[in-house]
Amino acid sequence: MLSVNLCQGQGYEYKTIDNKYASFKQPPSSFTNIVNYLPQNYVKDASVDYTKYIQKALDTNKKIVFPNFPLLINDNGLRLRNGSEVYFNKNSKLILKPSGKESYAMIKIYKAKNINLYNPYLVGDREKHKGTTGEWGMGIQIRDSKNIHIYNVDIKNMWGDGIYITSYAKDRTDHILVKYGLIDNVRRNGISIISGKHIMVDSVLIANTHGHSPEAGIDVEPNNSENVIEGLTLKNIFTFNNKLDGIILNLSSLVNNQESAIVTATILNHKDIGSRLGLGISGIHHIKKGDKKLSGLITIENCQWLDTRLKQSLRITNKYKLLPEIKLKNISTNKLSKKDFDSLVKKMIKGKKQFSYSIFK
Repeated sequence: MLSVNLCQGQGYEYKTIDNKYASFKQPPSSFTNIVNYLPQNYVKDASVDYTKYIQKALDTNKKIVFPNFPLLINDNGLRLRNGSEVYFNKNSKLILKPSGKESYAMIKIYKAKNINLYNPYLVGDREKHKGTTGEWGMGIQIRDSKNIHIYNVDIKNMWGDGIYITSYAKDRTDHILVKYGLIDNVRRNGISIISGKHIMVDSVLIANTHGHSPEAGIDVEPNNSENVIEGLTLKNIFTFNNKLDGIILNLSSLVNNQESAIVTATILNHKDIGSRLGLGISGIHHIKKGDKKLSGLITIENCQWLDTRLKQSLRITNKYKLLPEIKLKNISTNKLSKKDFDSLVKKMIKGKKQFSYSIFK
């Protein structure tokens, strides 16, 4: 059920939507509860900053449960350690104390491995942020980490991204899973995927991203040629009413004159309703002599892009000389007839040998 909730100007309106992918997992009764580490006479209304107490609990215990009430933390965030298994309860919530920082992360997974995180409910400070600059206030940031599994996210109102996944060194981030949940009303991207191998995002709803470009549901955008995008799977993603695109692919920064970087990615069963476009594929810019074509394969299959604010629903921009092979299959939109959509795609990929498509619905 959809309903208009808040007007944001320039033709954009916030719209509420049910969390169709909610999948709560009950915490084990044997796990340590963070209440054991809170000070005496602790409050349950998130009016007092308990960051240092929560961090001590996380540092001391690998199997831990958040209490069944909201907690306030500051922009130092919370860091998870190797081998942690962390649960949020039904009424658990982390609320960020208003920050003036350009960059922060509420939950940090840095140089860590073998972590399971269940039901994280995070509320950022976009409505009460003390500054006006920056775009990097994250809900969860994963970097240089392996075997990280996050289930049933509920992330709202971030100054930057809901989830940010990256590597600061080549090949460090590997086997990341984000499955089930909602990311809503964040300012920059619902999820940014900068670098990593074997990253899967499955059955996540990303809605109402707006405030600072790229303003996408998911943005796959490496920062430099040392980054990697290999074995990426975006499956059963539902993007809704994002100011720009449901999913963006921008691989420009992988191009270099030393080696042909390999890109392998699959987008399967993506549904978008009401974003500017369902999918935007950005071209390779600033080509230099000797730059090598990207190799690999990107498959985009069984996607529905409905009621997009731009009629074309899909944008493939210019300068594709160095992109890897891209296959589009079984795509539908209600903005154009099959014939007109077919003609549009042919026009966008004319002369671009790395693109192929078939069986447009």
